[in-house]
Amino acid sequence: MKLTFKDGKGRRVVTEVKRPDPAAVLVLEEEKEYDIEIGELFIVVDLGYVKTSDMIVDTKKVINVYPDAIKFDEEEFKARKPLVQTPPKKA
Repeated sequence: MKLTFKDGKGRRVVTEVKRPDPAAVLVLEEEKEYDIEIGELFIVVDLGYVKTSDMIVDTKKVINVYPDAIKFDEEEFKARKPLVQTPPKKA
């Protein structure tokens, strides 16, 4: 997944997330796009390096991150038309 964030805190080094050499740790900078796995994303959020309110994952606003799932903002889905149109009820 692609992660971007903007919160005014600048650059941070996430030592809890080990990555293959030459990048032994995850270094996050604002407004840059990072390819990150869901497990790594959970660690970053859980330890407080980044708040979910400041994140965009795959161009979607994030509400919460779990070890094996992400909950996205559902307003985007509410704006879509329903797939099946139901006829109005007759009085």
